[in-house]
Amino acid sequence: MTQSDSQRREIPLSASTSASIIFNPESSKQNKDGLKVCQFFQKGKCHFGGRCRLSHRFVQIHLLLCAYLSLCSLSEWKRLNSLQADVNKKPRMRTADEVISRILWDTSVDASEFVVGYVDRFLGVLERPFCDFNWDTNPCDCDYTTELALPRHRIQYFAYRGHRVWDRHSRTDRVFGSTGQSLAPPFGKEEEVKGETFLCLHLLQSPTEKNSSFQENDQDDPAPEQAEEKCDGRPPKKKPTHFITFRANTPTILSCFHQLQEELTALLPSSAPHWQAAPKLHVTLCLLVLRGPAEVAAAAEILRRFAQLDRNPPVAVTFPVKLKHFSGRVLYLSPQPQLRLHQLNCGLQEAFRKEGWLHRSSYNPRYHLTLAKVEDAAGERIFDGVWDLKVGKGLNFGRQPVNTLHLCTVSGAEVNGFYDIVCTVTLR
Repeated sequence: MTQSDSQRREIPLSASTSASIIFNPESSKQNKDGLKVCQFFQKGKCHFGGRCRLSHRFVQIHLLLCAYLSLCSLSEWKRLNSLQADVNKKPRMRTADEVISRILWDTSVDASEFVVGYVDRFLGVLERPFCDFNWDTNPCDCDYTTELALPRHRIQYFAYRGHRVWDRHSRTDRVFGSTGQSLAPPFGKEEEVKGETFLCLHLLQSPTEKNSSFQENDQDDPAPEQAEEKCDGRPPKKKPTHFITFRANTPTILSCFHQLQEELTALLPSSAPHWQAAPKLHVTLCLLVLRGPAEVAAAAEILRRFAQLDRNPPVAVTFPVKLKHFSGRVLYLSPQPQLRLHQLNCGLQEAFRKEGWLHRSSYNPRYHLTLAKVEDAAGERIFDGVWDLKVGKGLNFGRQPVNTLHLCTVSGAEVNGFYDIVCTVTLR
């Protein structure tokens, strides 16, 4: 061995070289064969390659091991991130289209029991019975003079007997249980519902059923003791004492009403005893809870001031002969256009809401002209499927101008076949 060789082998590694070997600093000067490690190869600057007299073996193993560990760490990091993302990801919620299909095709479900909450571009969130819509019609191809279609993205919730079973905003799905909630009736048994107690049938009526029963005094609430016992100690809800309405009493409307009654009674004889008297035809705008003569007088004064407001043009409605029903027990027609009617009613409702007199069932009013109604709440649903009956063809109820409003009592004695009228005003 030459002197240069011995001198070369006796040259110690630099501090930077020894610091770069992170596994065992004491073995960084020599590998297991006793050869010194090439400090230039560690820096990536050795030009001798395989001809180098110093060892490259330990450094190669070290670099490969570092690369392997770094790759493993990256893959492990990605795997942990993916697991964390899966944990944080919300479960897929069933769509409104799937809920509609379930209600339409599930034979154990009564579609007339459901209410749809949807967004109106001008009026905000409104409610309509599920059966009011033609779900098979494309909203772009719908003839809105004869039928009603609804874009799916406007649907906010579905309610069954006053209880929401699907809600887009709160991610509630008690139809399929896709978001983790238990199923609600009628899609699941009542004992499957966890953490919630469904109210008694009277309190679970749809708002439209409450409106019709309240304004016409057709059924009484249970005694307070019974209500508290049935509803887990909750106080009974307040009943409306008065309502504001306009009458549907033009000769054309009365004539068409009698013709429609004759045609439907011939096809559905069981409906004969349940038809309304012609003088009682009316459309309710809002329900009120007035606790004494002073509040009644104040409500009448608010109605008189409201009548003095200018309205141009005046409001008039028609009644297309498209029979609808509430839970198979109330037969009615919907006045059109409801937008103008609702614009008229909004100011009136706001005035009574500020006083605290507006009944909760009027917050989302459902305007309708009641034609017939089963008095007994537990009676047979004789009007189920009434829209399949071919009646009323060629009937035209004409236009009903909304120029006179009445403040009436719910339980007062009838006068000339109509409710007891407290105050009558004529709109400007």
